[in-house]
Amino acid sequence: MKKWMGDNKWFGGLVISCLTAVVIVLIPRPTFEKRLLNSGKKSLEIHDLNEAVGDFIRVVKYAPESKEALEAARTGADAALLELKDYNAAIFFFRHIVRQSQRPSEVRWAQQSLAETYYEKLSNYPQAIMEYQRLLQGTLQPKEYSDYRLKVARSYFYMGNFDQAILEANDFLTKKPGDKATFDMMMLKANSLMAQKNQDEALN
Repeated sequence: MKKWMGDNKWFGGLVISCLTAVVIVLIPRPTFEKRLLNSGKKSLEIHDLNEAVGDFIRVVKYAPESKEALEAARTGADAALLELKDYNAAIFFFRHIVRQSQRPSEVRWAQQSLAETYYEKLSNYPQAIMEYQRLLQGTLQPKEYSDYRLKVARSYFYMGNFDQAILEANDFLTKKPGDKATFDMMMLKANSLMAQKNQDEALN
């Protein structure tokens, strides 16, 4: 009897060990990118923004095609742009969304955010022009079209490229006479002509 009980006890322990092993196998361990994403979210909850954004960047770099990377980019973009004011990090996230998102509206939002960040936050006008030109290749509302064209023209003006600013203004005024942005474009053209004249007089 004792021997039977001992054998069954041993057998029962073996069964439990096997079941435990099966459970461990069936419950997958979170991937590295998932652990990094969760770490970033926890840091965000306690308002440790630098640590959070750092984790989100690591997720995107480690597994760029994963769903975790896209989630990290979405969350990290807001934290970097609005709270941390780390515009280069925000650009990194926006660029990833443009490349990886399958949602046209989200891609458009991220592309617009890229252009605005270069234009308004970094005053990187050559890059802003490139980003706005990408937006202009898509289907736009009239107000969006006018706004992007105006910012392209203003970017050339701020760069001191008055000839190109005038060309942009003339092209817009020809294609969109009577548009709400007409006055702003005419003022930009006038300022460019004035600056161009002053520049020529300074060279002479």
